[in-house]
Amino acid sequence: MPVRRLAAPTVLLGLLGVLASAEAGNTVHPRTPVLWPDAPCIASVDRSLDPTFEFAYTIPAEDTNVGVDELDDSRTQQFIGFCRQWPPGSVLPGYISVADLQRAITNGVETDASKLEDPEATLETSLEWADCWTRITPDDLRRPITFAAAAEPVVWMTSEVPAGTWVVGGYTWEPPYNLWRRSPWVVRVFDGESDPALLQPAVTIGPTPEVVWEDEPVSLDLCAAADSEATVRIAWATTEDEVPVWHEGEATALAGASLISLPFVTPPEAWGLTVLLRARVEGSSGSDYASYSLASVIVIKPGGVEGGESDSTGESESDSAGESDSDSAGESESTSDPGLTDEGSSDACQCTSNSAGSPLVSALGLLGLCGLLGRRRPQR
Repeated sequence: MPVRRLAAPTVLLGLLGVLASAEAGNTVHPRTPVLWPDAPCIASVDRSLDPTFEFAYTIPAEDTNVGVDELDDSRTQQFIGFCRQWPPGSVLPGYISVADLQRAITNGVETDASKLEDPEATLETSLEWADCWTRITPDDLRRPITFAAAAEPVVWMTSEVPAGTWVVGGYTWEPPYNLWRRSPWVVRVFDGESDPALLQPAVTIGPTPEVVWEDEPVSLDLCAAADSEATVRIAWATTEDEVPVWHEGEATALAGASLISLPFVTPPEAWGLTVLLRARVEGSSGSDYASYSLASVIVIKPGGVEGGESDSTGESESDSAGESDSDSAGESESTSDPGLTDEGSSDACQCTSNSAGSPLVSALGLLGLCGLLGRRRPQR
């Protein structure tokens, strides 16, 4: 008896049907990310003049249909300031406070009670992030995921934080899986400009391609704020290592420039892998600051991606249970956890992160990538 082959549209419709039905439960419901509209890539707050800093955010869609299996304040958003950035795919604490974790466990939303013994489960107890974060909005005033709430600017009183370069994390509270989305811009907080050389420098990386060929040059657009003698170095690492091993290039003088484009070509040892990118600026006083691309980059070598797999964050960011920054609204390197990543794309020195994600988007993106890898590379 001949074997019947299903037509491609039939297979796709069946796949989409499964994905649509999977959205019914809270554990698989795609978390709604904070999105970042166009904004200056580096903002400055001189607290000797005014300690307040206002910023805007958006959402891809309203999300207020809290299910019976969720906490009453589920599907809300909050903003946290961090004293440093993190690479795409990094795991951030999934909970802000021990109280949040405890009530999630008490109400049966969080089933892993062992997290109470793990200091990295919450920002309050984290050793890695100790003294490096601050609440911009309080836990009990998380915002509903509505267009009306997103239309209101967020006001950050920077009076209590140490001077330095800060980045903002948008946090979607929907346990057991909570989502981080890092801003593509940074905030330079200082007290007067009497000695600019003593200020911590700042740098951001503009948008990067999702996929490149092995010897294809990439132009990295950097936005920097530093003294006239500062230098910047580009570094790369692969996602093969649990802890990124950074390979740093030669220093390039900024010479006072605030916008600079640097070429980067992935070395042969990274071909067929997924690459993380970092820019580190160092001021003449010795202070430095590191910025990471919001998304990882798949490097294709002849024959395709090595091993036929990749863990690109698609831009974002898929952070598990509170992990970090991809380009689609669940934007994330796909994982079994719905949207626990922290990645997002940005646009040049006007930084933006356009993330809108759903199982449908992820499925179509996967089919598109498969089509890309299936095509022959054009002759050059």
